[in-house]
Amino acid sequence: MPVVGRFKRELANWPFRVFLAGLAVMLEHLLEDALVHKENGSSVAAQLGSSALTLLLVAVGAVLYPLLRRVRPVLVAFYGLLALSGGWRAHVTDALDGEASGGDYSGVVYALAGIVLIGLAVTLAVDLVRHRGVRDETA
Repeated sequence: MPVVGRFKRELANWPFRVFLAGLAVMLEHLLEDALVHKENGSSVAAQLGSSALTLLLVAVGAVLYPLLRRVRPVLVAFYGLLALSGGWRAHVTDALDGEASGGDYSGVVYALAGIVLIGLAVTLAVDLVRHRGVRDETA
């Protein structure tokens, strides 16, 4: 099946749309950290480098998801853990201490998106095992 066809088919499925929404939250938060709050440095090179890495990270996830069926739960879990750990360490802890400001608010949403992605990874893994069991019984 052509690659474009895979993307169109996956866009009709809710798990891919949830994954893309998580990637959108990741993109927004990490670009905000790089360009608005200058978490990675104030030089133009640091901002551009951080922004380019963010775009690459999100693009790789969006491209790989439709192409990888069996390791899809691992891919989604990786992005979920990345979002949860980054959002928790840098932002949720500040919010819990009552010291939230600026990017901490989108960082909390970033951490929540990580939790959603981890839940999605578990759902995808269960579906994968369930479908494998159905195939084994019919063989």
